[in-house]
Amino acid sequence: MEGVDLVSSQNVTLIITVDCGISNFDEIAYAHSLGIDTIVLDHHISGDSLPPALAIIDQRSLVVGILSSILQDAVLSQSTLGAQIQ
Repeated sequence: MEGVDLVSSQNVTLIITVDCGISNFDEIAYAHSLGIDTIVLDHHISGDSLPPALAIIDQRSLVVGILSSILQDAVLSQSTLGAQIQ
């Protein structure tokens, strides 16, 4: 939950996960309790239950996969926070 606390302290209101997050039920629920929305981009979608995210997008689509890769590169190259978390 340290990462959620960090972004919360910086007044972040949206977390976008790329190629992860589908199994992070507790972290996403915690973020939601702090007023932070989460969008999950992941290709590991399975099972009957999903985390309480604002949106869950299956990356297996070629277009979504390309867009999520571009988004990940853009965020990590422009964000000092991305460098801290990586």
